[in-house]
Amino acid sequence: MNLHTRFMIRRDIESFMEIERLCFRYPWDEATFNDHVRQMNCAPMVTELDGNVVGYYIYELYKRHFEITNFAVHPDYWRRGIGTEMTRKLKLKLSPIRRTKIEIVCDEFNTNAHLFWRAMGFTAEVLRDFYEAADAYRFEYRLPVEVYV
Repeated sequence: MNLHTRFMIRRDIESFMEIERLCFRYPWDEATFNDHVRQMNCAPMVTELDGNVVGYYIYELYKRHFEITNFAVHPDYWRRGIGTEMTRKLKLKLSPIRRTKIEIVCDEFNTNAHLFWRAMGFTAEVLRDFYEAADAYRFEYRLPVEVYV
């Protein structure tokens, strides 16, 4: 599999929007995306398979952690290891002397995401009334303690 992850560029917006619409009950619109990625601490990434955008993730950098604000793989490419590889690359950015954890919040109805993040070694906590009419789950991955030794 010829996967390549890189920073998102303007021409990737159309692919982003298509994947976003296919994957989420309440997808971001282009204005929301643009407002979000203009933040100084935001890193939008795309993953390509043979030159085609098949997934993306957007994360924010904080002093001690990363927060994934958006993560999706095109449904035609689910269960091919693409999300796993995207997560692996993000985990490689962790460091015992800098950022030691990754967080992501998913709405309570996104069962596929819950199962995926659990399989990736994330733990979950319930966030009551996080959204207007729904709960959410915060998934967290911490750098293993043995890395500090």
